[in-house]
Amino acid sequence: MPQERMFYAPNAELRPLADELAQWLKGRQFETQILPVEGGGVLIQARQEGGWKAMVGMALATNIVFARMGPNIKVEAGQGKWLDKAVVGAVGVFLLWPALIPAAIGAWQQSKLPEEIFSQVAGYLARQPQQAAQPAEAAQVPCPSCGQMVNAAAKFCEHCGQAMPQQAPKVRHCTQCGAELSATAKFCGECGKPAEA
Repeated sequence: MPQERMFYAPNAELRPLADELAQWLKGRQFETQILPVEGGGVLIQARQEGGWKAMVGMALATNIVFARMGPNIKVEAGQGKWLDKAVVGAVGVFLLWPALIPAAIGAWQQSKLPEEIFSQVAGYLARQPQQAAQPAEAAQVPCPSCGQMVNAAAKFCEHCGQAMPQQAPKVRHCTQCGAELSATAKFCGECGKPAEA
């Protein structure tokens, strides 16, 4: 069953993220390929092949899908070639019981891979410069007293002096998991990461 995690990353692009993760996987002796996914997403297929690891059921394989979900990036990591481990384990029971140990190690390593992938994604996103908001024309709202258009950030109407209704505070999100943070939160209630100002 695939595992998924959301990362708040409104300015990050999917392809450079996929390229960096593919490089990390290649450093761990994975063969990788990056493919586009319908809807603008990106898929990394990664596998460890050949050699003694494949013969004893320790070769790892996974699919990683990146999708943009508003300001968040959804990362889904799923297992591949799980059957190889089960087959080697079953053969080991009847023919060669020591084969159970490497098959179990391979299954254990496979179960840790999604968390390692999520950690790499979080590290990549943390290293990305936060793009400054583009200056936009100040939003205008009508004054409830005189009806004239006033800067939305104004506390008082510049035409009649009437106090303007206060706007709701800007919503903050955790930079690691994308969870919404309260205005006074110092740490994320979902993942425990310190909240950024």
